Amino acid sequence: MKMFIVAIGACIFSTIVSYARLGENIDECKARYGAWTSFNTINEKRSRAEFSAAIMDVDIIFYEGICESITYRRHEGIHKSVVFSDAEYEVLKNINTEGVEWVKENDLFGILMDKWRTSSGSHYATRTCADKGTLFRDGKPINDTTFCEVTIMTAIAIEHNELDRKQERLNTKAR
Repeated sequence: MKMFIVAIGACIFSTIVSYARLGENIDECKARYGAWTSFNTINEKRSRAEFSAAIMDVDIIFYEGICESITYRRHEGIHKSVVFSDAEYEVLKNINTEGVEWVKENDLFGILMDKWRTSSGSHYATRTCADKGTLFRDGKPINDTTFCEVTIMTAIAIEHNELDRKQERLNTKAR
């Protein structure tokens, strides 16, 4: 019995430690996933790296080389399980915030997306799942596969994103 409990604990631990975490640097994330499949500079302080793993794809945004936002994504036909279960969602939220209390906000668009925040407002999380061809932009479907994704980010990452969008609008007006 004792051996069984140790084996289960080791299995859970090995699964959990394989996830990238907020606050890690680029080298720590590369150690978890290997070489990235793409790397793009957003601006002089922010960059985005995408990794592909057997159980999911991972899209990470770094600010000055430190992870501030992570999106875990699964696609039908590529990953064995498409949907992130409630238990997996809880694990992903908790390993990225070291057990801080999470509070559920209103579901957005019915069951398509649920949104959470930490009680302190320091972190936010969303889980979005959609069947192929059910998301639209300008009247055209934008998703060519059924997918599910979990995004976890710091409140500061949201501020950085808003500043980037504001700068893009200013650059567009200046042209």
